[in-house]
Amino acid sequence: MATFPCQLCGKTFLTLEKFTIYNYSHSRERPYKCVQPDCGKAFVSRYKLMRHMATHSPQKSHQC
Repeated sequence: MATFPCQLCGKTFLTLEKFTIYNYSHSRERPYKCVQPDCGKAFVSRYKLMRHMATHSPQKSHQC
């Protein structure tokens, strides 16, 4: 099984996706940007952006 080692710190990952997302921690790049006016937040993964976008929605998916 192939692994993907970080050239900067040596940490290894089993998938290219996890490796790519981790590399943003070294570069501080946040390629997934919120498009809501006046928000300005950005994220390292599409999943984290989608989770954030729920905060802008008036419809709540969870109930206490």
